[in-house]
Amino acid sequence: MIKLNRQFLLRIQTNENTTLEIRNPLTVEFSCKRNIFASANTGNFKIYNLSKKTRQSIYKEKVDFLTIRGIEFRAGYDTDAPIIFIGNIQSCFSYRNGTNIITEIEAYDGGNAIMNSFSSFNIEKDTPNGEIVQRLVNDLNGVKGSNIGNISGSIKRGKALLGNTALLLSKETGDKFFIDNEVANVLNDDEVLEGNIPVITAESGLLESPRRSEIQIVFKILFEPALIIGQIVELKSIVNDEFNGQYKVEGLEHTGTISDSIGGVCETTVSLRLGLRSLEVLKKWKKMK
Repeated sequence: MIKLNRQFLLRIQTNENTTLEIRNPLTVEFSCKRNIFASANTGNFKIYNLSKKTRQSIYKEKVDFLTIRGIEFRAGYDTDAPIIFIGNIQSCFSYRNGTNIITEIEAYDGGNAIMNSFSSFNIEKDTPNGEIVQRLVNDLNGVKGSNIGNISGSIKRGKALLGNTALLLSKETGDKFFIDNEVANVLNDDEVLEGNIPVITAESGLLESPRRSEIQIVFKILFEPALIIGQIVELKSIVNDEFNGQYKVEGLEHTGTISDSIGGVCETTVSLRLGLRSLEVLKKWKKMK
């Protein structure tokens, strides 16, 4: 598969509460790590040679915990540039490297929800566990929707929930809770999100033979921004054909450089859940009210 003409769009909320858009022909280096874990997904972006005024408008100290500013990164080929990261800026600073001035941004996906959400309510006995989880999800700050899978059972006695909402969700769901691109998810191991099932082969961009890493299959492909956490992919490897089949995506790491002036490699590292052959597809995420 030929993948040419890489494009990007970086939207940043400024200190003046306006939206700054950065795109080609400027240069960006990026690293976006997304997974099913309860800790926040991370994004790191290095933009080359912004003007002094622009650098000042997006500067942020790492210790400034009270200022919540958004960031969105789209990238892809030609006019197809899906969102591969949405989150909040943790820090933004600039420095000189040779003849270039580099502005580096560190960001967290769902950082506001994970750090600043709080829940406090009582639950009566026989309340369905799914209802409890949904109420906690409704308390999350800054999430735009949710995917909640099958949650069975109910509590046998009443109790009070008090504390950080994300920590409570992890406890109540057995660590099945995570945030990806500002959507809250609670998925069982055998549940996946609906959508197209891409087939990953050498012809479509597989760069190395899949390898086993504990309970996951891991491999690198040419930059594939359309993949999402929790979806199904089909793997077809010639060398390690014992891994061929359909799997749930549990981790993505997008890295590379997009530039009109310098060359750069863009890759995606994919982690798949090993051992699940029967997968239940959930409907599209529900928008928050």
